[in-house]
Amino acid sequence: MALSEINGSLFRGIKSLTLYDRDTEIPSAFLRVISEVNIDYKVDFDDLDIGGTIWDSEQKSKSAELSFTAYDYTDEMVEQLTGGTMTEYESEADGEIVDFANVKGTSVFNATTGIASISVTALEKADLKEGKYTIVASGGNTARVYAASDISFGDGENTAFVDNSLVITAALEFASATGTKVDDYGITLNGGSGTIAFTPGDTASFYVRRPLVTGYKLKVGGINDTVTECGVWIYPKKKNTYYTMIDCFKVKIAGMPIGFKDGYSEYKVTAKLLYDSAKDGYYNLIKNG
Repeated sequence: MALSEINGSLFRGIKSLTLYDRDTEIPSAFLRVISEVNIDYKVDFDDLDIGGTIWDSEQKSKSAELSFTAYDYTDEMVEQLTGGTMTEYESEADGEIVDFANVKGTSVFNATTGIASISVTALEKADLKEGKYTIVASGGNTARVYAASDISFGDGENTAFVDNSLVITAALEFASATGTKVDDYGITLNGGSGTIAFTPGDTASFYVRRPLVTGYKLKVGGINDTVTECGVWIYPKKKNTYYTMIDCFKVKIAGMPIGFKDGYSEYKVTAKLLYDSAKDGYYNLIKNG
């Protein structure tokens, strides 16, 4: 009988990796831009070593780890690996100002004597520039606005920082129940119902979202964040007529490095495979061809 073809015994490349809910087997996160996946299954032995001679050896323990290197930071994978708390934002036709809150002091964001709200300027939504902004009170009824970055300054009317302090306006004056526009940024800061009385040096911040975009805010590292167990399906690339799948039954996976560099960012994750008593094992290796 001739030797069998070697195609079925070769692995070359990785097609996808999927996390799934162990109770329902519903997929929860999916990766397909992956450079490497490894399962390290180890068996440790307890040797009977007498005088440097191994007389006997018995299996002591078994363990398994899953590691992978990927490039696609999918929303679902980021949420699951960080264990964070996600707030999703729906698409708004006119854009939106969110997370307006005082940072230092209480006089800037104030319904009566400060800025009561921030709105999208009528007919100027195209000038909205996505990003984080800070309002700094410079006088009793004046304030300046700063931006965290100029990454979106080319949206709508082109703008620029005034100077190296990252300020984007001169001192703006505020009056009772009156809107103060931030020209070329598509936003209006609305004065409170009473006499404006900022405390110089007080600050407040807000975030601008462009029209017709969706997004989320993920808070990571909260005291009540938890690590959940999941299952993992791994598919190497098809080799001729051969299909392979690995089903990891019970995986403890958490932690996700996030890096930025000149080129595509990658991240490496290591997870612990646990023994699944219901299935009596760590994983199934399934191959057909």
